[in-house]
Amino acid sequence: MTTKPSMLDVDVEPPTYDNTVSDSRAQLSCGETPTLFLDKTTIFAHTSPPRALYELSNVVTDAKSLVYGVQKVVYRVSSEAGSDKVRTRLDHIYDFTQDPLKGLESFSMQLNDATVIQGQMSSKRTYKEVYLMPGVSGWKVKDHFKAGDSAVHQMKHQDEIHWKNMKGEVVAIESVAKRDKEKKLLGMPQLDVILPMDHKELDLLVTSWMARLWRQSADETKDPMTWKDFKEISKIALSRNKLGNTWALGGA
Repeated sequence: MTTKPSMLDVDVEPPTYDNTVSDSRAQLSCGETPTLFLDKTTIFAHTSPPRALYELSNVVTDAKSLVYGVQKVVYRVSSEAGSDKVRTRLDHIYDFTQDPLKGLESFSMQLNDATVIQGQMSSKRTYKEVYLMPGVSGWKVKDHFKAGDSAVHQMKHQDEIHWKNMKGEVVAIESVAKRDKEKKLLGMPQLDVILPMDHKELDLLVTSWMARLWRQSADETKDPMTWKDFKEISKIALSRNKLGNTWALGGA
């Protein structure tokens, strides 16, 4: 199977020289608390012009794939003497998929609820394995984040989800895009980061956001999981190995 072309080939506007970092491992800074929005497979920062920060292997809002990869856009200035050319590189930071066995530990005891997020780089860049689990009032990324609010808050603010750290502080507010009668999105999903955090934690937050959005989209757009689907995701969960090159997997 062929790898899908990245939108970065045509859509990314290079940053100015002054806003660029030369360290090859560093992420382009768009401020300590960027507002992010998802356009198909690209996550942009709300700057002028918009700037790509992450790239997904498939469209999570279509929920047609069993495994998703997340790549981070790294900007750097050419090391050639006298050159101010800006180059981009995509670092594969995370994969996420369902884990039907872990799903048995969720409160609802449903096989397709738990999502495993697996780091694809060193421990300095990513977390090895984290689970996004459903809860009574939202979702939980163990030891990192909680997404959701009380029933009263949800009634008043149906189109937003608060992401909190383990201290209970709101770190980001997710704006949930609605769908029309044909199940098409009426806007772009958005995440407004309001509390500064380091790159490693921000990358996990963004990936967790995508994983939660994927599960929501699956509920909104897909039929109930079939036995064939269960067997396929069970093979992935039982292997417990690195997922490899998800960019070559089929999907939307």
